[in-house]
Amino acid sequence: MESRATSVVLPTEAQWLRVAANIETLMRHMSCAKEQRDIFAHLANFVSANESIFRPPTSYFKAINDTAGRVKIRKEYIKICRGAPTAPANLTGASKLCEVKICDTGGIEDAHGLLQADFANRFIGGGVLEGGNVQEEIRFSICPELVVSMLLCEVMNDHEAIRIEGATRFSSYSGYGGSFKWTGEFDDPTPLSSNCIRDVSLFCVDALPHPGVRQYSKELIEREIRKFYCGVYKYPSMDGEDSLKRVATGNWGCGVFGGDPQLKFVIQWAAASLAKRPIIHYYRYGERKLAGLDEFIVAVKKSEVTLEGILEIMQRLSPSSGVFTQILASL
Repeated sequence: MESRATSVVLPTEAQWLRVAANIETLMRHMSCAKEQRDIFAHLANFVSANESIFRPPTSYFKAINDTAGRVKIRKEYIKICRGAPTAPANLTGASKLCEVKICDTGGIEDAHGLLQADFANRFIGGGVLEGGNVQEEIRFSICPELVVSMLLCEVMNDHEAIRIEGATRFSSYSGYGGSFKWTGEFDDPTPLSSNCIRDVSLFCVDALPHPGVRQYSKELIEREIRKFYCGVYKYPSMDGEDSLKRVATGNWGCGVFGGDPQLKFVIQWAAASLAKRPIIHYYRYGERKLAGLDEFIVAVKKSEVTLEGILEIMQRLSPSSGVFTQILASL
């Protein structure tokens, strides 16, 4: 005989606000170490500032409670894997470049069934608990179960990436940076797997911040290729024995990180090809420096240059002219 599901009584929104106010009052009177005060402050902000970037906090727990009656008991909600695969010694080979699909509508989080990029801080989660509002913080805001990784994962090294499976999306949003805001609840259509974990795959890779002209050096290019390769590598514990998923990515390491969008595209294309991913779905997000991306991809594919050839050309890049121009001139 099945036991009846326990009914969960949730606080009202007014009660949540009172709790937040009480936490702030407590903070002012705490006599513990500064580091502890900072931690509590971040948690208080995470709850009390939710109206601008999250659905109301009660709604998350209500959604989880409502789901419990419709699906069998979930053994897992998310899976986290920290990986440091061994990349080929010299990052070269005769492999051909994978296919590329350019996406100018939607976002990476809309690429259902694909391995989705998180443009991570080396401390995963970045500033999501401190009011951050760029790519990683937005993803952690609309998929709050990802915050668990911040408790479990230490800082990433250059040869590591983090993979997370199963984080449900609960919120819709608009804007980016200062214009980012919560726009309503989101009913995640992504199906559950056989063990009731959400079929969402995220790979978290941290680009080098503010690399300047050094980003064109062989050393930094190889670092970024290895880092992205770690993210899209096939991990048996996460990917199973099925065929490799396609990859959804975009302007990794650009924007506030200061990377060259053209260089970062070629790096990701090379790394995904090295990992034998069949295709990448590339979200340009209106980046003007990638206006000629379509023509660049067509020209490179038409030349039949191999992955090894592209990697050799990349070793001779300089900041003197556009990356696409330099590569096409070398084909």
